Amino acid sequence: MRIGHYQQRILLGLLVLAAMLLYSLGVFHSRFIQNLEAFAYDVRLRLTAPGPAENSDVVIISIGQKSLAAEGRWPWPRYKLAKLIQELNSHYHVAVIGLDMTFPDPESDSGLAVLEALASGPLGKSKVFQDQMQAWESRLDYDADLARQLRLSPSVLGYYVTTVEGQSDPDNTGVLPPPTFPPGIFRGRHLSFVTGNAYGANLPLFAESAKAAGCFTAIPDFDGVLRRAPMLIEYHGAYYDSLALAVADIYLGSPPIKPGFPQDAPANYQAMEWLQMGGKRIPVGPHGSALIPYRGTGKTFPLVSATDVMNKKAPMGALFGKIALVGLTAPGLLDLHATPVGTEYPGIEVQASMVYGILHDTIKERPAYVTAIAASMIVLLGLVLLFLLPLLSPLRSLLAAALALAITVAVNLAAWTYGNLVVPIAPAILLIVGLFVVNSFYGYFFETRKRKYIVSKFGQYVPPSLVREMAKFPETLSMQGQSRDMTVLFADVCNFTRISEG
Repeated sequence: MRIGHYQQRILLGLLVLAAMLLYSLGVFHSRFIQNLEAFAYDVRLRLTAPGPAENSDVVIISIGQKSLAAEGRWPWPRYKLAKLIQELNSHYHVAVIGLDMTFPDPESDSGLAVLEALASGPLGKSKVFQDQMQAWESRLDYDADLARQLRLSPSVLGYYVTTVEGQSDPDNTGVLPPPTFPPGIFRGRHLSFVTGNAYGANLPLFAESAKAAGCFTAIPDFDGVLRRAPMLIEYHGAYYDSLALAVADIYLGSPPIKPGFPQDAPANYQAMEWLQMGGKRIPVGPHGSALIPYRGTGKTFPLVSATDVMNKKAPMGALFGKIALVGLTAPGLLDLHATPVGTEYPGIEVQASMVYGILHDTIKERPAYVTAIAASMIVLLGLVLLFLLPLLSPLRSLLAAALALAITVAVNLAAWTYGNLVVPIAPAILLIVGLFVVNSFYGYFFETRKRKYIVSKFGQYVPPSLVREMAKFPETLSMQGQSRDMTVLFADVCNFTRISEG
Protein backbone atom coordinates (compact mmCIF):
# COMPACT_ATOMS: atom_id res chain seq x y z
CA MET A 1 0.00 0.00 0.00
CA ARG A 2 1.49 3.35 -1.03
CA ILE A 3 2.04 6.20 1.43
CA GLY A 4 -0.77 8.41 0.07
CA HIS A 5 -3.62 6.11 1.01
CA TYR A 6 -1.90 5.09 4.21
CA GLN A 7 -1.75 8.72 5.31
CA GLN A 8 -5.43 9.22 4.51
CA ARG A 9 -6.37 6.33 6.77
CA ILE A 10 -4.12 7.67 9.52
CA LEU A 11 -5.80 11.08 9.34
CA LEU A 12 -9.29 9.60 9.51
CA GLY A 13 -8.25 7.42 12.45
CA LEU A 14 -6.76 10.43 14.23
CA LEU A 15 -10.17 12.11 14.15
CA VAL A 16 -11.72 9.11 15.91
CA LEU A 17 -8.88 9.02 18.44
CA ALA A 18 -9.15 12.75 19.16
CA ALA A 19 -12.93 12.53 19.71
CA MET A 20 -12.67 9.68 22.24
CA LEU A 21 -9.74 11.30 24.04
CA LEU A 22 -11.52 14.65 24.39
CA TYR A 23 -14.61 12.90 25.74
CA SER A 24 -12.53 10.99 28.29
CA LEU A 25 -10.95 14.23 29.45
CA GLY A 26 -14.36 15.85 29.87
CA VAL A 27 -13.92 18.43 27.11
CA PHE A 28 -17.32 17.55 25.66
CA HIS A 29 -20.25 15.32 26.59
CA SER A 30 -22.24 12.81 24.61
CA ARG A 31 -25.48 11.22 25.81
CA PHE A 32 -24.85 8.21 23.55
CA ILE A 33 -21.46 7.50 25.14
CA GLN A 34 -22.93 8.20 28.57
CA ASN A 35 -25.67 5.63 27.96
CA LEU A 36 -23.10 3.11 26.70
CA GLU A 37 -20.95 3.69 29.80
CA ALA A 38 -23.96 3.19 32.09
CA PHE A 39 -24.84 -0.02 30.25
CA ALA A 40 -21.25 -1.28 30.57
CA TYR A 41 -21.26 -0.46 34.29
CA ASP A 42 -24.50 -2.38 34.81
CA VAL A 43 -23.18 -5.40 32.90
CA ARG A 44 -19.99 -5.49 34.98
CA LEU A 45 -22.02 -5.18 38.17
CA ARG A 46 -24.32 -8.07 37.23
CA LEU A 47 -21.47 -10.30 36.01
CA THR A 48 -19.42 -9.86 39.19
CA ALA A 49 -22.23 -9.68 41.77
CA PRO A 50 -21.12 -11.96 44.63
CA GLY A 51 -24.63 -13.14 45.48
CA PRO A 52 -26.29 -13.48 48.90
CA ALA A 53 -24.16 -12.52 51.89
CA GLU A 54 -23.68 -15.61 54.01
CA ASN A 55 -23.50 -15.11 57.79
CA SER A 56 -24.20 -11.45 57.15
CA ASP A 57 -23.97 -8.97 60.00
CA VAL A 58 -26.79 -7.03 58.30
CA VAL A 59 -30.34 -8.40 58.51
CA ILE A 60 -33.52 -6.96 57.00
CA ILE A 61 -36.63 -6.90 59.17
CA SER A 62 -39.20 -7.21 56.42
CA ILE A 63 -42.56 -5.48 56.55
CA GLY A 64 -43.90 -7.55 53.68
CA GLN A 65 -47.04 -9.39 52.73
CA LYS A 66 -46.79 -11.85 55.63
CA SER A 67 -46.48 -9.10 58.23
CA LEU A 68 -49.25 -7.01 56.66
CA ALA A 69 -51.58 -9.99 56.65
CA ALA A 70 -50.87 -10.68 60.31
CA GLU A 71 -50.66 -7.15 61.72
CA GLY A 72 -52.92 -5.14 59.41
CA ARG A 73 -52.46 -2.54 56.72
CA TRP A 74 -49.65 -0.02 56.68
CA PRO A 75 -49.00 2.35 58.41
CA TRP A 76 -49.22 0.41 61.65
CA PRO A 77 -50.18 2.01 64.97
CA ARG A 78 -47.01 3.09 66.69
CA TYR A 79 -47.47 0.73 69.59
CA LYS A 80 -46.78 -2.10 67.13
CA LEU A 81 -43.55 -0.48 65.99
CA ALA A 82 -42.69 0.09 69.65
CA LYS A 83 -43.23 -3.63 70.29
CA LEU A 84 -41.07 -4.52 67.27
CA ILE A 85 -38.21 -2.33 68.57
CA GLN A 86 -38.64 -3.67 72.08
CA GLU A 87 -38.31 -7.29 70.95
CA LEU A 88 -35.32 -6.51 68.71
CA ASN A 89 -33.57 -4.82 71.62
CA SER A 90 -34.50 -6.77 74.74
CA HIS A 91 -35.17 -10.25 73.36
CA TYR A 92 -32.92 -10.56 70.29
CA HIS A 93 -30.20 -8.14 71.47
CA VAL A 94 -29.40 -6.70 68.06
CA ALA A 95 -26.44 -4.33 67.78
CA VAL A 96 -28.21 -1.52 65.90
CA ILE A 97 -31.79 -0.91 64.77
CA GLY A 98 -32.06 1.17 61.59
CA LEU A 99 -35.53 2.37 60.59
CA ASP A 100 -35.95 3.17 56.91
CA MET A 101 -38.94 5.39 57.71
CA THR A 102 -39.76 8.70 59.31
CA PHE A 103 -42.31 9.91 61.88
CA PRO A 104 -43.09 13.56 61.12
CA ASP A 105 -46.61 13.71 62.63
CA PRO A 106 -48.21 12.68 65.93
CA GLU A 107 -50.14 9.42 66.14
CA SER A 108 -53.75 9.99 65.06
CA ASP A 109 -55.27 6.51 65.28
CA SER A 110 -55.02 5.79 68.99
CA GLY A 111 -58.34 7.44 69.98
CA LEU A 112 -56.55 9.52 72.61
CA ALA A 113 -57.52 12.78 70.93
CA VAL A 114 -61.21 11.79 71.09
CA LEU A 115 -60.98 10.95 74.78
CA GLU A 116 -59.19 14.21 75.52
CA ALA A 117 -61.95 16.10 73.71
CA LEU A 118 -64.58 14.31 75.79
CA ALA A 119 -62.63 14.93 78.99
CA SER A 120 -62.52 18.66 78.32
CA GLY A 121 -66.09 18.76 77.02
CA PRO A 122 -69.27 16.83 77.76
CA LEU A 123 -67.68 14.40 80.24
CA GLY A 124 -65.44 16.93 81.95
CA LYS A 125 -67.45 16.75 85.17
CA SER A 126 -67.72 12.97 85.26
CA LYS A 127 -65.42 11.65 88.01
CA VAL A 128 -65.70 8.09 86.74
CA PHE A 129 -64.69 9.14 83.24
CA GLN A 130 -61.84 11.31 84.52
CA ASP A 131 -60.49 8.39 86.58
CA GLN A 132 -60.67 6.09 83.57
CA MET A 133 -59.15 8.79 81.41
CA GLN A 134 -56.03 8.86 83.55
CA ALA A 135 -55.69 5.10 83.23
CA TRP A 136 -56.17 5.06 79.48
CA GLU A 137 -54.07 8.13 78.74
CA SER A 138 -50.76 6.39 79.29
CA ARG A 139 -51.90 3.26 77.47
CA LEU A 140 -53.08 5.18 74.40
CA ASP A 141 -50.10 7.52 74.13
CA TYR A 142 -48.46 5.45 71.39
CA ASP A 143 -45.95 8.21 70.59
CA ALA A 144 -44.62 8.13 74.16
CA ASP A 145 -44.43 4.34 73.96
CA LEU A 146 -42.41 4.45 70.72
CA ALA A 147 -40.15 7.20 72.08
CA ARG A 148 -39.48 5.12 75.20
CA GLN A 149 -38.38 2.12 73.14
CA LEU A 150 -36.22 4.31 70.92
CA ARG A 151 -34.53 5.71 73.99
CA LEU A 152 -33.81 2.25 75.38
CA SER A 153 -32.41 0.83 72.13
CA PRO A 154 -29.49 1.56 69.76
CA SER A 155 -31.87 3.02 67.19
CA VAL A 156 -31.29 5.13 64.10
CA LEU A 157 -34.23 6.93 62.49
CA GLY A 158 -34.60 7.91 58.86
CA TYR A 159 -35.67 11.13 57.20
CA TYR A 160 -35.73 12.55 53.70
CA VAL A 161 -34.85 15.74 51.86
CA THR A 162 -36.40 17.03 48.68
CA THR A 163 -34.28 18.46 45.88
CA VAL A 164 -37.14 19.77 43.73
CA GLU A 165 -36.70 23.40 42.77
CA GLY A 166 -39.23 25.75 44.25
CA GLN A 167 -39.73 23.87 47.52
CA SER A 168 -38.36 25.56 50.63
CA ASP A 169 -38.60 25.85 54.39
CA PRO A 170 -42.43 26.17 54.69
CA ASP A 171 -42.69 22.51 53.63
CA ASN A 172 -40.39 21.26 56.40
CA THR A 173 -41.70 18.83 58.98
CA GLY A 174 -40.01 17.57 62.12
CA VAL A 175 -36.47 18.46 63.15
CA LEU A 176 -33.13 17.53 61.62
CA PRO A 177 -30.44 15.79 63.68
CA PRO A 178 -27.18 17.62 64.46
CA PRO A 179 -25.10 17.93 61.26
CA THR A 180 -22.00 15.84 60.70
CA PHE A 181 -20.09 18.85 59.37
CA PRO A 182 -21.01 22.45 60.21
CA PRO A 183 -21.37 25.21 57.61
CA GLY A 184 -18.13 26.53 56.19
CA ILE A 185 -15.98 23.45 56.73
CA PHE A 186 -15.41 23.03 52.98
CA ARG A 187 -15.02 26.75 52.26
CA GLY A 188 -12.59 27.37 49.40
CA ARG A 189 -12.79 23.85 47.99
CA HIS A 190 -15.74 24.37 45.61
CA LEU A 191 -17.22 20.94 46.34
CA SER A 192 -20.61 19.85 45.05
CA PHE A 193 -23.12 17.93 47.18
CA VAL A 194 -26.74 16.85 46.91
CA THR A 195 -28.53 19.91 48.25
CA GLY A 196 -31.92 19.74 49.93
CA ASN A 197 -34.51 22.49 49.56
CA ALA A 198 -36.86 21.04 52.18
CA TYR A 199 -36.99 18.04 54.48
CA GLY A 200 -39.36 15.63 56.17
CA ALA A 201 -37.85 14.61 59.49
CA ASN A 202 -39.04 13.21 62.81
CA LEU A 203 -40.99 14.80 65.63
CA PRO A 204 -38.72 16.32 68.30
CA LEU A 205 -39.91 13.62 70.73
CA PHE A 206 -38.51 10.88 68.47
CA ALA A 207 -35.45 12.80 67.28
CA GLU A 208 -34.33 13.32 70.88
CA SER A 209 -35.00 9.69 71.81
CA ALA A 210 -33.09 7.95 69.00
CA LYS A 211 -29.31 7.59 69.03
CA ALA A 212 -28.97 9.09 65.54
CA ALA A 213 -30.79 9.76 62.28
CA GLY A 214 -29.81 9.56 58.63
CA CYS A 215 -31.18 10.60 55.28
CA PHE A 216 -32.56 7.88 52.98
CA THR A 217 -33.20 10.11 49.95
CA ALA A 218 -32.43 8.27 46.69
CA ILE A 219 -31.02 10.21 43.72
CA PRO A 220 -31.24 8.18 40.46
CA ASP A 221 -28.84 8.72 37.58
CA PHE A 222 -29.77 10.52 34.37
CA ASP A 223 -31.54 7.39 33.07
CA GLY A 224 -33.62 6.83 36.20
CA VAL A 225 -31.47 3.96 37.49
CA LEU A 226 -30.21 4.04 41.08
CA ARG A 227 -26.44 3.46 41.04
CA ARG A 228 -25.22 5.88 43.72
CA ALA A 229 -26.27 6.91 47.21
CA PRO A 230 -25.32 10.30 48.71
CA MET A 231 -23.23 9.85 51.86
CA LEU A 232 -23.56 13.50 52.81
CA ILE A 233 -26.49 15.82 52.11
CA GLU A 234 -26.16 19.60 52.24
CA TYR A 235 -28.91 21.72 53.75
CA HIS A 236 -28.43 25.44 54.47
CA GLY A 237 -24.65 24.99 54.29
CA ALA A 238 -24.47 22.16 56.84
CA TYR A 239 -23.81 18.52 55.95
CA TYR A 240 -25.83 15.54 57.22
CA ASP A 241 -25.27 11.76 57.29
CA SER A 242 -27.03 9.27 55.09
CA LEU A 243 -28.98 6.54 56.86
CA ALA A 244 -26.41 3.88 55.92
CA LEU A 245 -23.54 6.04 57.18
CA ALA A 246 -25.34 6.77 60.47
CA VAL A 247 -26.13 3.07 61.05
CA ALA A 248 -22.54 1.99 60.34
CA ASP A 249 -21.24 4.76 62.58
CA ILE A 250 -23.34 3.60 65.55
CA TYR A 251 -22.33 -0.03 64.91
CA LEU A 252 -18.63 0.90 64.94
CA GLY A 253 -18.93 2.82 68.20
CA SER A 254 -19.52 6.33 66.79
CA PRO A 255 -15.99 7.18 65.63
CA PRO A 256 -15.63 10.69 64.17
CA ILE A 257 -16.23 11.03 60.44
CA LYS A 258 -13.54 12.93 58.52
CA PRO A 259 -13.37 14.05 54.87
CA GLY A 260 -10.54 12.56 52.82
CA PHE A 261 -8.45 14.55 50.34
CA PRO A 262 -5.40 13.14 48.50
CA GLN A 263 -2.16 14.61 49.86
CA ASP A 264 -0.21 14.47 46.60
CA ALA A 265 -2.92 16.07 44.43
CA PRO A 266 -2.23 19.27 42.47
CA ALA A 267 -2.98 22.54 44.24
CA ASN A 268 -6.06 23.17 42.07
CA TYR A 269 -7.54 19.71 42.74
CA GLN A 270 -10.59 20.12 44.97
CA ALA A 271 -12.40 16.75 45.01
CA MET A 272 -13.15 14.85 48.19
CA GLU A 273 -12.36 11.20 47.41
CA TRP A 274 -13.36 9.39 50.60
CA LEU A 275 -14.80 9.64 54.10
CA GLN A 276 -12.79 8.24 56.98
CA MET A 277 -14.81 6.65 59.78
CA GLY A 278 -12.50 5.05 62.29
CA GLY A 279 -10.68 2.32 60.40
CA LYS A 280 -13.15 2.39 57.51
CA ARG A 281 -12.46 4.27 54.30
CA ILE A 282 -15.62 5.00 52.29
CA PRO A 283 -14.93 5.96 48.65
CA VAL A 284 -17.08 8.83 47.40
CA GLY A 285 -17.30 10.47 44.01
CA PRO A 286 -19.20 13.39 42.51
CA HIS A 287 -21.68 15.08 44.87
CA GLY A 288 -20.35 13.12 47.84
CA SER A 289 -22.05 9.95 46.60
CA ALA A 290 -20.86 6.35 46.84
CA LEU A 291 -21.51 3.59 44.32
CA ILE A 292 -24.02 1.11 45.72
CA PRO A 293 -22.40 -2.35 46.01
CA TYR A 294 -25.35 -4.46 44.92
CA ARG A 295 -24.79 -8.16 45.60
CA GLY A 296 -27.41 -9.58 43.22
CA THR A 297 -30.93 -9.37 41.89
CA GLY A 298 -32.65 -9.37 45.27
CA LYS A 299 -32.93 -11.15 48.62
CA THR A 300 -29.17 -10.95 49.03
CA PHE A 301 -29.47 -10.34 52.77
CA PRO A 302 -31.28 -12.46 55.37
CA LEU A 303 -34.93 -11.44 55.61
CA VAL A 304 -36.81 -11.89 58.88
CA SER A 305 -40.52 -11.16 59.00
CA ALA A 306 -41.45 -8.29 61.31
CA THR A 307 -44.45 -10.20 62.66
CA ASP A 308 -42.19 -13.14 63.56
CA VAL A 309 -39.96 -10.79 65.55
CA MET A 310 -42.95 -9.25 67.33
CA ASN A 311 -44.18 -12.73 68.28
CA LYS A 312 -40.70 -14.05 69.13
CA LYS A 313 -40.89 -16.68 66.41
CA ALA A 314 -37.71 -15.67 64.59
CA PRO A 315 -34.61 -17.77 65.40
CA MET A 316 -32.31 -16.09 67.90
CA GLY A 317 -29.19 -16.82 65.86
CA ALA A 318 -30.54 -14.89 62.90
CA LEU A 319 -30.55 -11.60 64.82
CA PHE A 320 -28.31 -11.72 67.88
CA GLY A 321 -25.61 -9.05 67.66
CA LYS A 322 -26.61 -8.10 64.09
CA ILE A 323 -27.61 -4.83 62.44
CA ALA A 324 -31.39 -4.96 62.00
CA LEU A 325 -32.71 -2.70 59.23
CA VAL A 326 -36.47 -2.29 59.39
CA GLY A 327 -38.16 -1.45 56.10
CA LEU A 328 -40.95 -2.06 53.63
CA THR A 329 -40.65 -4.93 51.16
CA ALA A 330 -44.27 -5.40 50.02
CA PRO A 331 -44.63 -4.35 46.35
CA GLY A 332 -47.74 -2.30 47.02
CA LEU A 333 -45.97 0.03 49.47
CA LEU A 334 -44.07 1.79 46.68
CA ASP A 335 -40.59 1.74 48.26
CA LEU A 336 -39.13 0.23 45.08
CA HIS A 337 -36.38 1.48 42.77
CA ALA A 338 -35.01 0.76 39.31
CA THR A 339 -31.45 -0.52 39.80
CA PRO A 340 -28.79 -2.20 37.64
CA VAL A 341 -29.79 -5.56 39.12
CA GLY A 342 -33.58 -5.22 39.09
CA THR A 343 -36.36 -2.87 38.05
CA GLU A 344 -38.29 -3.22 41.34
CA TYR A 345 -35.66 -3.31 44.06
CA PRO A 346 -36.69 -2.65 47.70
CA GLY A 347 -35.27 0.52 49.17
CA ILE A 348 -34.41 -1.28 52.41
CA GLU A 349 -32.16 -3.67 50.47
CA VAL A 350 -30.39 -0.69 48.94
CA GLN A 351 -29.69 0.53 52.48
CA ALA A 352 -28.52 -2.94 53.52
CA SER A 353 -26.14 -3.06 50.54
CA MET A 354 -24.64 0.29 51.51
CA VAL A 355 -24.20 -0.62 55.20
CA TYR A 356 -22.60 -3.95 54.29
CA GLY A 357 -20.36 -2.26 51.74
CA ILE A 358 -19.16 0.30 54.31
CA LEU A 359 -18.36 -2.37 56.89
CA HIS A 360 -16.68 -4.82 54.49
CA ASP A 361 -14.92 -2.41 52.08
CA THR A 362 -16.78 -3.62 49.00
CA ILE A 363 -17.71 -0.22 47.59
CA LYS A 364 -16.28 0.42 44.14
CA GLU A 365 -14.46 3.69 43.65
CA ARG A 366 -13.75 6.02 40.78
CA PRO A 367 -11.07 8.47 41.94
CA ALA A 368 -9.85 11.26 39.72
CA TYR A 369 -6.80 9.37 38.51
CA VAL A 370 -8.96 6.83 36.63
CA THR A 371 -9.48 9.60 34.06
CA ALA A 372 -5.74 9.53 33.40
CA ILE A 373 -5.84 5.71 33.21
CA ALA A 374 -8.70 5.79 30.69
CA ALA A 375 -7.02 8.51 28.61
CA SER A 376 -3.71 6.61 28.58
CA MET A 377 -5.45 3.44 27.42
CA ILE A 378 -7.14 5.34 24.62
CA VAL A 379 -3.87 6.89 23.43
CA LEU A 380 -2.01 3.55 23.58
CA LEU A 381 -4.77 1.62 21.83
CA GLY A 382 -5.32 4.37 19.30
CA LEU A 383 -1.68 4.68 18.26
CA VAL A 384 -1.19 0.92 17.90
CA LEU A 385 -4.37 0.36 15.87
CA LEU A 386 -3.94 3.58 13.94
CA PHE A 387 -0.71 2.42 12.30
CA LEU A 388 -1.44 -1.31 12.30
CA LEU A 389 -4.91 -1.68 10.80
CA PRO A 390 -4.16 0.05 7.44
CA LEU A 391 -1.40 -2.52 6.82
CA LEU A 392 -3.65 -5.55 7.36
CA SER A 393 -6.14 -7.37 5.21
CA PRO A 394 -9.83 -7.11 6.19
CA LEU A 395 -9.76 -10.47 7.99
CA ARG A 396 -6.58 -9.69 9.88
CA SER A 397 -7.94 -6.23 10.75
CA LEU A 398 -11.02 -7.90 12.26
CA LEU A 399 -8.84 -10.27 14.28
CA ALA A 400 -6.62 -7.43 15.49
CA ALA A 401 -9.64 -5.34 16.54
CA ALA A 402 -11.19 -8.34 18.33
CA LEU A 403 -7.92 -8.98 20.18
CA ALA A 404 -7.66 -5.32 21.21
CA LEU A 405 -11.26 -5.42 22.44
CA ALA A 406 -10.63 -8.59 24.45
CA ILE A 407 -7.49 -7.13 26.07
CA THR A 408 -9.33 -3.90 26.91
CA VAL A 409 -12.23 -5.74 28.56
CA ALA A 410 -9.87 -8.07 30.46
CA VAL A 411 -7.77 -5.20 31.84
CA ASN A 412 -10.90 -3.26 32.79
CA LEU A 413 -12.43 -6.26 34.57
CA ALA A 414 -9.15 -6.88 36.41
CA ALA A 415 -9.16 -3.28 37.69
CA TRP A 416 -12.84 -3.70 38.66
CA THR A 417 -12.36 -7.04 40.45
CA TYR A 418 -8.95 -6.73 42.09
CA GLY A 419 -8.57 -2.98 42.46
CA ASN A 420 -12.21 -2.05 43.16
CA LEU A 421 -11.75 0.62 40.48
CA VAL A 422 -14.42 1.71 38.01
CA VAL A 423 -12.43 2.68 34.92
CA PRO A 424 -14.50 4.06 32.01
CA ILE A 425 -14.61 1.58 29.14
CA ALA A 426 -17.11 2.97 26.63
CA PRO A 427 -14.68 5.41 24.90
CA ALA A 428 -12.08 2.64 24.47
CA ILE A 429 -14.66 0.28 22.96
CA LEU A 430 -15.91 2.97 20.60
CA LEU A 431 -12.32 3.79 19.62
CA ILE A 432 -11.57 0.18 18.63
CA VAL A 433 -14.82 -0.21 16.74
CA GLY A 434 -14.45 3.22 15.15
CA LEU A 435 -10.91 2.60 13.84
CA PHE A 436 -11.91 -0.78 12.45
CA VAL A 437 -14.97 0.70 10.72
CA VAL A 438 -12.96 3.61 9.31
CA ASN A 439 -10.39 1.28 7.78
CA SER A 440 -13.01 -1.11 6.45
CA PHE A 441 -15.10 1.76 5.07
CA TYR A 442 -12.10 3.32 3.40
CA GLY A 443 -10.97 0.04 1.87
CA TYR A 444 -14.39 -0.79 0.50
CA PHE A 445 -15.69 2.56 -0.70
CA PHE A 446 -12.43 3.98 -2.03
CA GLU A 447 -9.93 1.32 -3.04
CA THR A 448 -12.47 -1.24 -4.25
CA ARG A 449 -14.30 1.30 -6.36
CA LYS A 450 -11.04 2.52 -7.91
CA ARG A 451 -10.01 -1.01 -8.82
CA LYS A 452 -13.35 -1.62 -10.48
CA TYR A 453 -12.87 1.57 -12.49
CA ILE A 454 -9.45 0.40 -13.71
CA VAL A 455 -10.78 -3.01 -14.76
CA SER A 456 -13.64 -1.42 -16.68
CA LYS A 457 -11.30 0.98 -18.52
CA PHE A 458 -8.41 -1.34 -19.39
CA GLY A 459 -9.97 -4.81 -19.35
CA GLN A 460 -10.76 -4.75 -23.09
CA TYR A 461 -7.27 -3.68 -24.23
CA VAL A 462 -4.78 -5.02 -21.68
CA PRO A 463 -4.04 -8.68 -20.75
CA PRO A 464 -5.90 -9.80 -17.59
CA SER A 465 -2.69 -10.45 -15.69
CA LEU A 466 -1.59 -6.87 -16.27
CA VAL A 467 -5.03 -5.49 -15.33
CA ARG A 468 -4.85 -7.40 -12.05
CA GLU A 469 -1.46 -5.88 -11.35
CA MET A 470 -2.77 -2.44 -12.20
CA ALA A 471 -5.78 -2.94 -9.89
CA LYS A 472 -3.48 -4.10 -7.09
CA PHE A 473 -1.53 -0.81 -7.24
CA PRO A 474 -4.02 1.75 -8.62
CA GLU A 475 -1.98 4.67 -7.29
CA THR A 476 0.76 3.93 -9.88
CA LEU A 477 -1.64 4.71 -12.74
CA SER A 478 -2.44 8.05 -14.31
CA MET A 479 -4.59 9.02 -17.29
CA GLN A 480 -2.50 12.13 -17.88
CA GLY A 481 0.18 12.24 -20.64
CA GLN A 482 3.86 12.03 -19.76
CA SER A 483 6.98 13.24 -21.54
CA ARG A 484 9.96 10.85 -21.34
CA ASP A 485 13.30 10.15 -23.06
CA MET A 486 12.98 6.58 -24.37
CA THR A 487 14.77 4.16 -26.74
CA VAL A 488 12.66 2.21 -29.24
CA LEU A 489 13.95 -0.94 -30.92
CA PHE A 490 12.54 -1.98 -34.32
CA ALA A 491 13.29 -5.60 -35.23
CA ASP A 492 12.45 -7.91 -38.15
CA VAL A 493 12.10 -11.66 -38.01
CA CYS A 494 13.77 -13.71 -40.75
CA ASN A 495 11.23 -15.42 -43.02
CA PHE A 496 8.35 -13.87 -41.01
CA THR A 497 5.94 -13.84 -44.00
CA ARG A 498 6.45 -17.49 -44.81
CA ILE A 499 6.12 -18.48 -41.17
CA SER A 500 2.91 -16.46 -40.86
CA GLU A 501 1.39 -18.09 -43.97
CA GLY A 502 2.25 -21.51 -42.62
